[in-house]
Amino acid sequence: MLLLSQSLIADTLIVHQLLEASESFKRSNIDSMEFYANKALIESDRLNFSRGRSLSQRTLASALFNKGYFKEAKEKVYQALNSLKQIGTPSEYANAQNLLGLIFMNEGNYFIADSVYKQALNSYSIAKDNLGIAKVHHNLGVVAFYRNDLEESVSYYLQAVHEADKLDELELSAQISTNLGLVFTTQKDFGRAIIYLQKALEKYNKTNDFKGKAKTLSGIGTAYFNKAQYDSSFQYHNRALLIFEQINDLSGRSESLNNLAEVLIEKEDFKGALSLLQISDSLRKISGDAYGLAITAKNFGKAYSGLGMSSLAENSFNNAFVKASDLSADWLLAEILLSRSQFFESQGDFRKALQDWKARTLINEEIYSKERTQTIAELETRFKSEKSRADLAMRDKQIIVLEKEGQKLEILVILIISISLLAGAFAFFIQNKNQLKHKNNLAIAAKDLQIEKNQKELEEKRREAAENELLISANQQEQIKSELNFKKRELTQLALYINQQNEALESLRNELSGLKPGENKKLERELEQRLNISKQREAFEMNVDLMNEDFYHRLSTRYPILTENDKKLCAMIRLGLSSKEIASIVNISPKSVDMNRYRLRKKMNLETEEELGQFLMKI
Repeated sequence: MLLLSQSLIADTLIVHQLLEASESFKRSNIDSMEFYANKALIESDRLNFSRGRSLSQRTLASALFNKGYFKEAKEKVYQALNSLKQIGTPSEYANAQNLLGLIFMNEGNYFIADSVYKQALNSYSIAKDNLGIAKVHHNLGVVAFYRNDLEESVSYYLQAVHEADKLDELELSAQISTNLGLVFTTQKDFGRAIIYLQKALEKYNKTNDFKGKAKTLSGIGTAYFNKAQYDSSFQYHNRALLIFEQINDLSGRSESLNNLAEVLIEKEDFKGALSLLQISDSLRKISGDAYGLAITAKNFGKAYSGLGMSSLAENSFNNAFVKASDLSADWLLAEILLSRSQFFESQGDFRKALQDWKARTLINEEIYSKERTQTIAELETRFKSEKSRADLAMRDKQIIVLEKEGQKLEILVILIISISLLAGAFAFFIQNKNQLKHKNNLAIAAKDLQIEKNQKELEEKRREAAENELLISANQQEQIKSELNFKKRELTQLALYINQQNEALESLRNELSGLKPGENKKLERELEQRLNISKQREAFEMNVDLMNEDFYHRLSTRYPILTENDKKLCAMIRLGLSSKEIASIVNISPKSVDMNRYRLRKKMNLETEEELGQFLMKI
């Protein structure tokens, strides 16, 4: 019997060693972490070791979560919670609760995550697990950040960093420094954000937490992105991607690829951005990251829009809108509506642009309303909790007084008197509470009516401003279009006039061919001076250059090899001038113009059947 017990202890010790090995790879190699967790689970099943099975399920859930498999991770952690509640220690149960909160948070279910974290905090407090308490305070700070409650986020972070430093937990302190940097990034204080993130990076360099280091690098990349320093941003996001690939972190890889794509979109490298987005999208589909897929779809829309693929861009924005709607992620929905509104405006579809702008405004108001309701609910919960603690404290004091009396009769009398007093006080409290509640309800109703009235007035003003802005924009565009058409007609008329003057001059040259050479050249000079052809040519070329500045820029971007003369030729072809008219203006032969047109087609890699003038009108 003794030998059997010693053998069982040795076997269960192997399970714990496998779990320790699994946890040791958490920051460096997620595949190895998953491998050892699975081995521990198999060994626990073989031994029918229930607690080992539960701990193995929790560790395996952690590995799956770190790889981005949220659905599978949630299934495992629920299995662990069901058994650890009965057979685990308070700290083990709290660890599983904390992991469940992480999963809900990464799925975008912030209010559920907040509730689960607070349950974990209670379990850690019962266990007097100070490290667990620090971790949960940190996670509550993250949830508050995602809910856009930055003051509460900073409060939790400061509490957590104090606890982490007290415990000499370098990795946790580095994580909190990273997240403080992200808060400052959100507040657009990018200088302070980078300082905190660089401090976190220094701490991570002293540890084996590769994932934490990668997340910090990504945070620095985001700060530089918001400062519009895109080269620095690309460098840091790329360093983060290399680490995520090294530790096989699916979620981190997909997020870094998306971040790099956003940088390329800002740098107008839309083809490069599409390539990265396609890889990110594939990884997020594998991990079931619905939130990430909505963000990727929005960025697909931006990239396609930049390439002029309007139909694909609109489909991508619509896809992003549907995904965000399914997630009930209001702030992301508002961001997608803003991007789609800007896209419709760029396409000249001002009606749809205005519709999306109005929808975004309504969502922002709903977010504000939800936050206000949540704040009221939290205040009510805190009030009830504080009242309950006060009641318990009062009861404890009464018991101490009764114990000192020592007389059963006196205790009985005091109890009867206390109960009577409490009953009377309770009745009085209930009556006053109902009256106060009625008054508060009336006051809240009046305030809500006033707020609703103010919101409607504000919304009306916003709508009027938006409509006026769009109307002004449309009028300005129409005016610019009219001015451009007028300029184009002016240039065309000037070109025809120069051509007629050249023809007249050529005709006179032929008629004067019988004169002596010296007299002929003298007359030609006089004719040119009177006809003022050279100045007219200069005026024509100057006006062509001024009118086509944007066109020249687009040409240079798409075809850097084009010369200044090539671009001027393109502009005259866009005006609809023939080779003969162009030859007359630039003072060369029509055959030379045709040769220049042929060379231009070669530089642009145009097909033979494609008409050059129509092609240039599309640029």
